[in-house]
Amino acid sequence: MKAYSEKKNAVRSSQSAPEATIANETLMQQAYASLRDQIACGQLQPGAKLVRRQLSGQLGVSTITIMEALRRLENDGLVEHRTYSGTCVRRINEQGLRDDIQLREALESQVARLCTARVNQIDLNELYYQAGQVDGAMLAQETTSQEGMQMHMAFHMNLAKAANCKPLHQQLEKLWFREMMLMCWASSGIKKVPANWHLDMVKVIASGDIQKADEKAREHVNFGREEYIQYINNMQ
Repeated sequence: MKAYSEKKNAVRSSQSAPEATIANETLMQQAYASLRDQIACGQLQPGAKLVRRQLSGQLGVSTITIMEALRRLENDGLVEHRTYSGTCVRRINEQGLRDDIQLREALESQVARLCTARVNQIDLNELYYQAGQVDGAMLAQETTSQEGMQMHMAFHMNLAKAANCKPLHQQLEKLWFREMMLMCWASSGIKKVPANWHLDMVKVIASGDIQKADEKAREHVNFGREEYIQYINNMQ
């Protein structure tokens, strides 16, 4: 009888372990998403210290969960850890900006090429609609608001989704959260784009010309970037 009881308890224990793992992963994901969104919307500014015990109290999770969330944010390039000074929101510097621009150009141009080759009419109609929304918000100078930035990011993420390449979408999403952090921190340095900036991109994709789509994406990413970098250098 005792052996049966021990065996039964062992079975219960083995069943609860995966459930505990899922629960811990869910808490970590929630902490990660909360901190990521606070960084992206400017609540946590570049250079802000991230103290595990304080974050644990604020978010109602263990310090171990916070450590895992911070490790993931570091992999995303949103936070950095320095010996003796701890963890903080990623600081902005010119080299980091240029690296992200080059990476975004590579990813966005590949998205444009794949999207041009693979997009279906339903996705294309949705992209036309979203592009019009983003361009309208830009004309009204609303894209530096949190809602406007989320709308802008959603358009580019839907382009990546239409490209039908999950790893590409995942990498671009990480980069766009860094882009949102920059736009919040230095929104005044963003150069006003031409009218129908995003609609023109969708039109090129709809034309089926892969090379022109590649070129349009590169133009899109690099527009006004030198002025933006200069503006940020002057802020520091």
